[in-house]
Amino acid sequence: MKTRYRSRGRSLRESVPAVPDQTFPQDLRVWLKGPALLRLASGIAQEHTVSALRPVFSLSATRFHHPWRMLGLLTYGYASGLWHSRAIAEIVALDSRLVELCHGHPPSAELIQRFRIHNRIPILRCLEQLLRTLWCHRRETGTDGLDPRLVAEIVCNAHWRLQRAERSDASESRPPKAGRKLITQGGKQEDTHARV
Repeated sequence: MKTRYRSRGRSLRESVPAVPDQTFPQDLRVWLKGPALLRLASGIAQEHTVSALRPVFSLSATRFHHPWRMLGLLTYGYASGLWHSRAIAEIVALDSRLVELCHGHPPSAELIQRFRIHNRIPILRCLEQLLRTLWCHRRETGTDGLDPRLVAEIVCNAHWRLQRAERSDASESRPPKAGRKLITQGGKQEDTHARV
């Protein structure tokens, strides 16, 4: 693991303890190209038993998205640094590989959010397994003898990715706080507290 030392104007004797660099990039496509990452995410999702997943139907109940496909899609999206459900839904409509994964019918942002809410634990497990597999592939090591600190970092990174997606969707759907009104002047929005 690489370490970075900060001295903050002190001598080497008084230097601050080593701060580890970020182990995983936000967008894992830096380590593994998009098509290969999608295949890996789909493969990991298919290893989960279908009884552990809760299927989610569209609000009109006209479209069923298989839970394995949704799990693979969200695992790929969060591994790629796509946090908003709306962004994932838009990318699915544009990327032919993702359209194929969804059998030509991209899920809506609301469907993605509901699937995430009902399948939080399987998504975490898939992200953990994806991160572990990518780390071992990149370092050309086996998955058996991983350092416990690395395992803890993998778990933390998986939780961080899922929480980031949850916060992104929550901030998008949250109305402005009380007392904060957005004023539009000449096509420009301002926060009333920002002018105080």
